[in-house]
Amino acid sequence: MSTVANTAATRVLVVLGNDESWGETTPLFDAQPGDAVRISMTARLLPRPARLTVGGREVLALAGAASVDRARRIE
Repeated sequence: MSTVANTAATRVLVVLGNDESWGETTPLFDAQPGDAVRISMTARLLPRPARLTVGGREVLALAGAASVDRARRIE
């Protein structure tokens, strides 16, 4: 299994989905509105939506969706 430490990557950008623990991360985003939140030396959480330039290309980071099967799920 590869890790960031085993690559040349210097930064990992993460977009949280609809199943993430938003109760824990919302205060981090509220403290830095519109900015990426640094969670480690290499990892940043991106706000949703986020528009940024990566390698000279414009990138739009989106995530999350309605859980259409939520009523049928069993925990």
